[in-house]
Amino acid sequence: MTYYREERRPPEDVESLFECQMQSITGAGAMVRPHVHEYFEALYCLEGGFELNASGVIYPFFAGDMALIDPNEVHHTRAATPGNNRYLVIKFVPEALLYAERPVYEMKLLLPYLWSGGAHQKGFPKQALDQDGIGRLLMDIWREFGGRALGYEMAVRSGLCRLFLWVARTLHAESETQVNLDGAALMTLESAFAYI
Repeated sequence: MTYYREERRPPEDVESLFECQMQSITGAGAMVRPHVHEYFEALYCLEGGFELNASGVIYPFFAGDMALIDPNEVHHTRAATPGNNRYLVIKFVPEALLYAERPVYEMKLLLPYLWSGGAHQKGFPKQALDQDGIGRLLMDIWREFGGRALGYEMAVRSGLCRLFLWVARTLHAESETQVNLDGAALMTLESAFAYI
């Protein structure tokens, strides 16, 4: 498959860590060409329905559903229903989730997504999102990003951390898959981060 690499924004721009946008199309058809980037990408469907092709596997998602794409995973989307099709895109680099002083605890949650090659659940249904208030959280992130009020960067980052924790806990509950790091491994990883 031919795809393009979406480059990361310059590091002095806060949007190099995260960005939000709405994408829409009327009728069925290609939404985004195949591409890859360093970001996690959450797609929250607001109207209609889509097909996400991630690493060659098709994941349908409809109004109220969310799909999550891993960093460096080749993907593209296609609108799948007639009428209006619209989703919210929230992109964030893994380091946006890290606590600067001691990132090791967040890293043990991130590693399965960075090492898995995309081999885990991509779609999260409306019912699960509604039950835990995740749809509202996604819209709060969008409003904070768009409004750019004082401290919006902190508000967006906080929302992203809550979103990612919810995803990690959901997938862990369903598959019991995680990176098991004992105390010694965590200390080694923490030393490596300190050195870097």
